[in-house]
Amino acid sequence: DETLYEQIVAFLDRMETINPKVSVKYVNLLTDPDFSKDYVETLSNYQIIVKSGKTSRYQILTISDFLRFTLSDGNTYSYSEAMMYVNYGGYSVSDYSSNAEEQLVSAIMSVSKENPTVVTFLTGYNESDSTTIEKILTDNAYVVQSADIDKIQEIPAETDIVVICGPRDDYSLDAVTKIDNWIANGGQYGKNLIYLATPDAADTPNLDEYLAEWGLSVEQGYIIQEDKSRAYYTGMTINLMQDLEIKEDTAYHENMKIAAGSSFVGYYVRPVTKLFDEQSNITNTVIASAYGEQCRIFPFTATEDWAPEQEEQKGYDVIVESAKVRFDGADPIYSKLIVCGSDLLFDKNFTSASNYSNGEVLLSLFDTNSDNADSDIRIVSKSFRAETYQLSSEVQITIGVVFAVVIPLIMIVTGIFVWAKRRRL
Repeated sequence: DETLYEQIVAFLDRMETINPKVSVKYVNLLTDPDFSKDYVETLSNYQIIVKSGKTSRYQILTISDFLRFTLSDGNTYSYSEAMMYVNYGGYSVSDYSSNAEEQLVSAIMSVSKENPTVVTFLTGYNESDSTTIEKILTDNAYVVQSADIDKIQEIPAETDIVVICGPRDDYSLDAVTKIDNWIANGGQYGKNLIYLATPDAADTPNLDEYLAEWGLSVEQGYIIQEDKSRAYYTGMTINLMQDLEIKEDTAYHENMKIAAGSSFVGYYVRPVTKLFDEQSNITNTVIASAYGEQCRIFPFTATEDWAPEQEEQKGYDVIVESAKVRFDGADPIYSKLIVCGSDLLFDKNFTSASNYSNGEVLLSLFDTNSDNADSDIRIVSKSFRAETYQLSSEVQITIGVVFAVVIPLIMIVTGIFVWAKRRRL
């Protein structure tokens, strides 16, 4: 589409005009074939190469990187996702748009950052799909890689943050030892581990024991929210989907850059329990929790005759940081373990909806523990076409009463009044 190319060219020219550090060059590969020799990839027409003269790193973008497609299901997808649904899912394209500005800014950030934060996703134990999380990190200048923990002797030393995303199988003791050796960093600390529990009823005794050493535990059940102003009705008899409270007295809250009117939403979230607040050189801090004290646990072992009243009603935490500290003189140096009660907290449906702040919460968990905390730019792709406006159970009940009782009653009373008045004529 010529309009899309014109938009990209206009944006690049404008960027060059307002920023003297940016230069734009157009190359014809037919007249300048030697241009390709500096790149490993085979270049073709209509590609955009974003390259930093400072770091010599580069990214190659194609026209498909700039396209966002709205399909017949009402949702917005990237080019590769859209083509998969069109070819194999029977959907059709109803509209498309460009995210050229977002992609170009992201590429510039990625190639120009001198010491980017390296994030390694561990695999090998039936982990959940982490594509959405990786995309958000890549868009924000993180270097993302993966490693099968059983196939490496040790976690790469250059790794700053390790992510364990929803393992459905328990890690071996050898794998846990590799993780512990890496996060200890020879006693120097300065490493961070983010653990996303799976909502599946996974039996992970080795991982559970390791979390307990840090003073944390992920419980065997889901949080039910009984405060109807904080819970969403999803067709289930119990309220598993709910607003979550982000604690304001942490550095994470300062880095979240949450838009007004958005909320942090949880679905099938397991409680994260602090086994202690402080012990030795470990301090545990709550980052987010379920709202209020009207929560219960729906246990994995629940039978058909289970009732919520069987469980204690109280508050529960959903994201907790455990920090080990050493001091270099008067300066504290930390290694941290951040535990989240569900990988579904950062599902694409939540991170991409403009009325949810889940993507910003995710990014804050990484930014707060990296040099990105000082960045004024946050890129979390949002879909404004396919909004998901959730109503709390309280509001849904009110609307139901109004339409099922109040309005019909008003119509009946009005009808009787009109009938009585006409009868007297």
